[in-house]
Amino acid sequence: ASDGEETCSGGAGHGAAKARGDQPRRWRVDTLNGTTGRAALDYVASELCIADAVCLQEMAANAACARTMQNDFKARGWTVTINDSCSTQGRVRDGLSAGTAVGAKKHWGTCLLPGQHSTVIAEHRISAMHWMAVVKGGVDLASVYLVSGEGPSAANAGLLDALGDKLLHLNRPFVVGGDWQMTSEDLESMGWVQRVGGVIVRPSAEYPPSCKSGVGRTIDFFVVSKGLEHLVADCYVVQQARTTPHRPVRIEFHSSMRA
Repeated sequence: ASDGEETCSGGAGHGAAKARGDQPRRWRVDTLNGTTGRAALDYVASELCIADAVCLQEMAANAACARTMQNDFKARGWTVTINDSCSTQGRVRDGLSAGTAVGAKKHWGTCLLPGQHSTVIAEHRISAMHWMAVVKGGVDLASVYLVSGEGPSAANAGLLDALGDKLLHLNRPFVVGGDWQMTSEDLESMGWVQRVGGVIVRPSAEYPPSCKSGVGRTIDFFVVSKGLEHLVADCYVVQQARTTPHRPVRIEFHSSMRA
């Protein structure tokens, strides 16, 4: 969508879904820390990615690279907007770290959140857009990449509050996927999930973990608004993916929308 544009475009949303048939479908969202934008692009373009929308982290892309990658996603049938990465003075990945992205297949409508001039909620760390899917009227979709090694810190609480304030103000259904840099238990202990009226949805199986670093932990998962909880059909790690050390995590929703 164009800066400041609040009218969803790119697909007809609910109406288009009904027009393609009358069988209920599952809506799928993948969240992935691909460690680079190119790895994320390769996954999204692969047969393993059967998602309708994606929340991506660690894009490791400056502004120029982000624009190029957005065009590459578009050529593969996706509308993806990338929040630039930050400079780390050459300590990691040629001086770039973080960077988030949100996107959906082009035939589903997407737009900026009301009052936003871009998808950026927190620079380098949180992106969000509105996606005309899952329920009539659509959902707000966000991608979160918290600060590594800090867990439930003040810095991470501040990032979450920036997103939480936006979600509470809009008061609409939401789906937030992320590399939370902590377990679901640690996130729950912060009180943020309760404050925004959400519930944590993590892979139903304990193994394999979403991240293979160290002892292996599941730190990639979703927070969805309570009103969507009854539509959650499944959540699991996409084990066949070749991304490392993180694997994609997928959430599936039942829906009254038709496709």
